[in-house]
Amino acid sequence: MRMVELQNDVDRLTALENTFRDAQNQARFDLRTLEKKIPALSASIKVVTPLAESIPDWDAAGRPLTVLGAGEPAAHPERPERGEALLEAIRFRWMGLKGMGAGHYKSIAEFPSGVQLQMSRPADGEDIHLRLFGGALDEPIWMRNLDADSTLKSTSLSATASGILTRVENAYAAIATRPQRLQHDLERAISDKDLAAVRADGVFPDADRLTGLRVELQQIKMAIEAAQNSPEERARREAAQLRLASSGREPGWSLQWNPTKQMLEESPCDSVDRYRAAVQIGEARDQRNGTAPTLLTAENSPRPRSPRMSPAAVSNRSAR
Repeated sequence: MRMVELQNDVDRLTALENTFRDAQNQARFDLRTLEKKIPALSASIKVVTPLAESIPDWDAAGRPLTVLGAGEPAAHPERPERGEALLEAIRFRWMGLKGMGAGHYKSIAEFPSGVQLQMSRPADGEDIHLRLFGGALDEPIWMRNLDADSTLKSTSLSATASGILTRVENAYAAIATRPQRLQHDLERAISDKDLAAVRADGVFPDADRLTGLRVELQQIKMAIEAAQNSPEERARREAAQLRLASSGREPGWSLQWNPTKQMLEESPCDSVDRYRAAVQIGEARDQRNGTAPTLLTAENSPRPRSPRMSPAAVSNRSAR
């Protein structure tokens, strides 16, 4: 009974220990990742801050950008013409990007800071992908996709061009708040690193108890094994085997008299009584032949005789 209790406790605590180890390994992985992420964020803040500080001047100057279309780059001082030129550049690039896939970007406009507006055409051709990248940007700024049909086949040229230009201008203007967002990410990464460091160096709370239970369980198993291999126990098993052999039986012989469902299905007998009768006939045959008993199968099964009637049954039958 004690061995069963110990095994259950060891299994339960071992499962908890494995869960603890998995969490600890994840914390160590997070720690390595954050140790690279934190200096990268710090560097990005330093690089993008001057760009962010230039946004108000860009806004005050009328939000200029240079369109990179089919011909020479053009600044287009008037906003309506700038929007229409941008739409025309999108249509031009759309044809040239056919079959290149969503990962292949081409520049269609550039801001005074060197940041570029880029587009790509996915294989299905349903959307136009846009992003801001280059210059002092630490990573791409992804914009909401444009629907290809409504953009390229629009009958309202001025409204479509103005809407696209407004979307691009707002995405670039949002760079002004990027250092604050990066600073927030940096502070969160530092906090996550501190938590990961605690989890990575922790010790399983029930480690000592689990070790003690494992030692006790092993001691019990060793004691049982020693008892089973003692001279007295070996002598007892040998004596039992001799008794079985003297009666023409072997270990497990009683199972033949109490067959399982599978044993019955694999035999030629259709009932437990017929199975037992066949076993009795087989044992008698083995004793006469001096052979070891065998498991009853369809191949070696003797044909069972009708169960022997008692004297009383014989008397009643004669009377009838």
